[in-house]
Amino acid sequence: MDGTTAGPNREPARLTVGGIPRRRAIWIGSILAAVLVPTAVLGPWLANFEPLGVDGGGMGIRPPHLVVEQFDATPPRGGGFVQYRIALGPGERFGFFFDLHNDSPFPVTLTGFDPGAVPWGPRILEVRAGSRTHGASSPLPYTIPPHTYAPLFVRAGFRGCLDEGVSTFIGDLGLTFRMFGLVERHTRVLLPMTIEIVGAPGVRCSYS
Repeated sequence: MDGTTAGPNREPARLTVGGIPRRRAIWIGSILAAVLVPTAVLGPWLANFEPLGVDGGGMGIRPPHLVVEQFDATPPRGGGFVQYRIALGPGERFGFFFDLHNDSPFPVTLTGFDPGAVPWGPRILEVRAGSRTHGASSPLPYTIPPHTYAPLFVRAGFRGCLDEGVSTFIGDLGLTFRMFGLVERHTRVLLPMTIEIVGAPGVRCSYS
């Protein structure tokens, strides 16, 4: 005997990985794989998936008397839409509404909106969402269930001044949302109508 043979009471050597017992290392690796693999797959999908769409059903302007003209428009590529023309004086406010649809099989939470950066044009002041069933609306955040419509009510204010005959447009709405409680994303939703805002009759703006 050279003294190197393990005695009958000596514990057999354990296989280790980086100093961690092999069985524990396998267990930790399995947990990490279960977390990281879905994240690696789901992350790019969430970054590119657009769950929000619009429906051409319910839409309109508030108050209705602001509408001076309404007609159906057909772009060259098809997919007609309604165009509203409203007359607005300096500092006046108006609203519009339309149906927003969650096209995904998961809940989507609307968390905010883009107020708009044009200092002299229309500025979004508030976005409220509601339910077709209950007819009520509430400020954001608001969660839209899977494959469900939610009426969106948007209140806008007009900063600056437009001379009679001068116009500007609203054709989309910037929204932020999240899915699965993860990082918020920003998207721009094309409205099912366009809103042309023209200077009210007799308005002459002073730019001095």
